[in-house]
Amino acid sequence: MKVALLADLHYSSAVSDYDGRRTSGALDRLDRFITEVSGCDFILNLGDLVNGSGSRDIDRSDLRRALKALDAQPLTVYHTIGNHDLWAMPRDELVSVLGLPAADYSFKRGDIRFIVLDANYSADGSSPRDWTVAHVSESRLVWLDRVLSREDFKWAIIVCHHCLDDLGTPENPDFYAPDNAAEVRAVIEKCGKVPLVLSGHCHEGRLRPVNGVMYYTQPAICEGDVLSFGILELDPDSRKCGVEPHGLKVKPRLD
Repeated sequence: MKVALLADLHYSSAVSDYDGRRTSGALDRLDRFITEVSGCDFILNLGDLVNGSGSRDIDRSDLRRALKALDAQPLTVYHTIGNHDLWAMPRDELVSVLGLPAADYSFKRGDIRFIVLDANYSADGSSPRDWTVAHVSESRLVWLDRVLSREDFKWAIIVCHHCLDDLGTPENPDFYAPDNAAEVRAVIEKCGKVPLVLSGHCHEGRLRPVNGVMYYTQPAICEGDVLSFGILELDPDSRKCGVEPHGLKVKPRLD
C-alpha cells in the first residue's frame, strides 16, 4: 500500500510569498504533486491547504480552488484540519466542505485503521487564531481510546496536523504540539498497535521515535525551491512502514 502525504500547501490568491513560503504558486505545486503521486493508493492531506489572508471571503474561495484541483484527480483524499484552514470558515462549515464525517474521524484501508485528530482548540474549548495554541479535549481522548480499543484492525496510524512527539518540556514548550500531547501519547502507547504518527504544521519536518512509536512530520510543500511531499509505504501483514521524503530532507530529532 502506498499513501501520498501532502502537508501545508498554504495557497493564497491574496498574500505574496513570505519567509520562504510560496503561497502564490501553490496551485502549480499542487498540480505537480498530483502528477508525482498518481501511482499511490490514496492521499492524506495533513492540513493547511490555505494560508489565510484576513478575508473570510477570499480564504473560502481559495480553499474551494485547492479542493477543486484535488477533486479532479482520481485518488481518494482524506483531509486533516489545519489551523490555517479554520481561518477560511468555521469548523462546522469546513467539515462539510471537506466532505468529512466529523472533525475527528477514522477510516480503514485493509487491516489498517487511520485515525484523524483535530487539535485546533485551546484548553477552554475555544478555537483561537493562534498557531502556537493547540489542545486535544478530554472527550476526544476518550473517543481516541475507544477507537483504539476496537478489534477490527491489526494496527493503526494516527494523523494530526499538530506534532504529537515529546520535544516540548514545561520549561521550553513546543509550540508545534498540543499542550497536552503527553496525554495523547499515553493513549496511543496504551493501545500497543500504533507504530506511526503523522503530522504537518512544523514546516521543516521532523522524525522522532518515542516509546516504540515513530513520529513523522512531513515537510511543507509550500517551502523552498523544491517540491516536498512524502510517500508512505505500508505492509499490512508485517506492520512494516516507511516514508520516502521527496524534496526537503527530514533529519531524526534525538535531542
